[in-house]
Amino acid sequence: MVTSESTNRQALEQEFPRHRLINFNYTETSREDESGDVQVFHRCEQVKVRKYAARDEIIAAVINNQYTPAAELACLNNILAAPDDVLRQTEYADYQARRALAKAIADCVLRIGNIEDVKQTIRDLQLTAEFDLRKADATLKAELKTYYGVI
Repeated sequence: MVTSESTNRQALEQEFPRHRLINFNYTETSREDESGDVQVFHRCEQVKVRKYAARDEIIAAVINNQYTPAAELACLNNILAAPDDVLRQTEYADYQARRALAKAIADCVLRIGNIEDVKQTIRDLQLTAEFDLRKADATLKAELKTYYGVI
């Protein structure tokens, strides 16, 4: 996964003569420097696309920043092979969440959507991911207790 870190929050997109960088999934961290001052850093995921990339190219770049094509295929095959497996369902839900985020980012970059849509999509996906992790955690604990007598 390609990330970028800076003392300034980077714009959603940065244009260059032949390509553009798209920044998303911002987080803020702080740490002390040598003199004891606290520095704030902004970290984000970053993808590079052609300057005039089409929507599908942007979507693919955002997805492939987290999932290689082989990992995408494995995720799809895993859910097809074991649709009732909670861990596979969670894995697949994460992948679908990434697809939704990629589409929202592409629409925003191409001025089809707006940044508020991207922010709302991220908020929705974070809530979904938290729920899925709690569900997977509870199921895993139940399976451990059932099969191994431990939690």
